[in-house]
Amino acid sequence: MAQVTSPAEVPSTEPLPPREYPALRCSISRAWYPVAVLVGVRLVMWAAIFLFSHLFHRYVTNPWDGGWYVLAAQHGWPHHVKTGFGNAAQDTLAFFPGFPAIIRAVHFVLPISWMHAGEVAAFLTEVAMVIGVWLLAGELWGRSAADRAVVVLCLFPGSFILAMMYSEPLLIAAAAFCFLALRRRQWVLAGVLASIGTTARITGLALVVCCAWEAVTAIRKDREWSALWAPVLAPLGVIAWFLYLWASTGAKLAWFDTEKYGWAQHTTLMAVPDLVRSVLHTHPADPNQFLPLASTAVAVILLAVLLVSRPPAMLSIYSVVVVVLSATATNPSGVRFRFVLAAFPLVIVVARYLKDAAFALAVSLGTLIMGIMLVITLM
Repeated sequence: MAQVTSPAEVPSTEPLPPREYPALRCSISRAWYPVAVLVGVRLVMWAAIFLFSHLFHRYVTNPWDGGWYVLAAQHGWPHHVKTGFGNAAQDTLAFFPGFPAIIRAVHFVLPISWMHAGEVAAFLTEVAMVIGVWLLAGELWGRSAADRAVVVLCLFPGSFILAMMYSEPLLIAAAAFCFLALRRRQWVLAGVLASIGTTARITGLALVVCCAWEAVTAIRKDREWSALWAPVLAPLGVIAWFLYLWASTGAKLAWFDTEKYGWAQHTTLMAVPDLVRSVLHTHPADPNQFLPLASTAVAVILLAVLLVSRPPAMLSIYSVVVVVLSATATNPSGVRFRFVLAAFPLVIVVARYLKDAAFALAVSLGTLIMGIMLVITLM
């Protein structure tokens, strides 16, 4: 008798027929699994931070971007662009409004401090992230691959940010659910979700490209003109943000000027070549340069794996755009591990191919690197 393959294990790369909504391959009733993985990883991180604090007698709070997001949520954004260079010009104008808006909502609902509101908001976006990625991976590659995908996502080197307050989980959550909506041709919903993604980070613009691609495909194949709702709605988040900054500060390029003068960031095609030259000419190698170069190499390898696997086009487009936007930015230069995490299809595609010992080895290596990066960040 021929073996019957379970529909839940058959990979799917084609869009779902219009107005057909089959049951999710990963039933929502099992959504406790990705949340449990997230909680487990977070508990281990908190234990590591607690141990670090006591060993080095240092109280560790949310470093780096976390404090800026809380500041934006609490006080809003300045009404002028600072004109100095470096620290003198650093302010919250460089931080997109999506994540601060969630912090503000949490603080409004719960009687807690702004810092604790940020921690709650971070956890909520992470829960949405793991559930969205789990559902998407399950629909594409089956339940077992979805379970592995969540483990890979939470233990990827760039996932050290899960112990802090960053906006990548919000972007990933919006992207994962946007892809699910696009596969079901729920164009308005997809556009709204993409718009939310563009309020998280500048790399959310990749979702606008995905929506445009899927709309053109639907119109060309099925003359489904309602698909235009997706690309029309998708950029509204970032457009509204830039218009607000213009009206508030009087500067058309308020965000770009703050990035350039406050955070010394600009876009150049020579960012990665310059990084390579710097690493080759620095002895001994500077970890702040070597790690970005290593993560850029990982991004290139994973991108090749993703493209060979022939996933739905929107996953490839999203990943390519995120990697390109990250690779052309300076200070920091290179596709850092947390930027690779934002291009999450690169990460979860590993779960499709690796199983058993190979999967355990990959996860162990990722966990080791993540732990090292967490310690470096806290030092």
